[in-house]
Amino acid sequence: ALVHALGRFLRSCLAARRQRWLLRDVPSIKCPSHRFFGHLPDLITNLKRLHHWREETVRGFPVAKFLGPCWSADACALFVKDPIVIRHFLKDAFDKYSKFSPERDFIVRYMNQFLGNG
Repeated sequence: ALVHALGRFLRSCLAARRQRWLLRDVPSIKCPSHRFFGHLPDLITNLKRLHHWREETVRGFPVAKFLGPCWSADACALFVKDPIVIRHFLKDAFDKYSKFSPERDFIVRYMNQFLGNG
């Protein structure tokens, strides 16, 4: 069981590393970044003002990346503000981009109900 858990942890670390490498040219949000926890500590300290924090950290960028813990491939996200890019994601090339499964993420479930499959 321990070997299996270590294998899953290592696989997740490698997936997160690959994701960070793929997003290396995307500007990072404007907040302190921890070596292991990414931007997560700053997000947690600003949880009560999350909307304002997001606005402040992505101001000036059409697209910016949020980095979570270095071992979690699910914790890396893109914050998109540019209407042309949002249209590209949601309408023009919806099927090109990976999304969480509706069973794992309630936002994706509601977006699928509202928008359909593209």
